Amino acid sequence: SKRDHLLMNVKWYYRQSEVPDSVYQHLVQDRHNENDSGRELVITDPVIKNRELFISDYVDTYHAAAL
Repeated sequence: SKRDHLLMNVKWYYRQSEVPDSVYQHLVQDRHNENDSGRELVITDPVIKNRELFISDYVDTYHAAAL
């Protein structure tokens, strides 16, 4: 029930330097798939690439007694 559980949304933001190369390649591939080609979204400028952020949404449910 609503009184017994807590729904928590946590958003983590990661910079490209914090993401392993193998994961980064999958993120870029997902971007291409979501935007049909994604060619115009390829970041080649290293200054801008270092400022690029990725978001990770995580949803979990906890029992109210855990508070």
